Amino acid sequence: MTIAVHHAGPSVGLCVFTMRLVRGAAHNFAIRVSDWFAASVMLSFGMLLLTCDVRLGHDRTFALLWQYAPPWVWGCICLLIGVGRIAALVVNGTFPSFRWSPHIRMAMAAFSVFVWFQITLGLLVGNGGTTVIVAFFPNLFLFDLYNLFLAASEAGVSERRIRHVGG
Repeated sequence: MTIAVHHAGPSVGLCVFTMRLVRGAAHNFAIRVSDWFAASVMLSFGMLLLTCDVRLGHDRTFALLWQYAPPWVWGCICLLIGVGRIAALVVNGTFPSFRWSPHIRMAMAAFSVFVWFQITLGLLVGNGGTTVIVAFFPNLFLFDLYNLFLAASEAGVSERRIRHVGG
């Protein structure tokens, strides 16, 4: 009697890997919800800047920011940081034994903090703090500063564990 053996093709492997990524991200979602929120806002803001470039380029609210770079450049920066941050969160949730996982998450949070700070500073200095939008960006900056602290703490725990185990 002959038994036919079927080998799983690449599509099955990709499906299994995708499911692992989804489960990993979902597993830590509740404790990292503020990171996910900030990443999604960064991604959305980047897409907004890229799709509304012409209209936003004449917006007085962001005039100081546009002196550093045009809206499409800020859009690309925000889009890259948002995508990178989401990728870092997925990797950090899926591969907790990967030593550099919290470090990557920390670096992406630091990039976000930098962008939110630039926008906040530009709004406060350029408009004297008189626009409603000033209520939004400083809070994102502070929220992400806290996320940076959490990621740095996790990176510190990872480093201490590596030093203790010797791996």
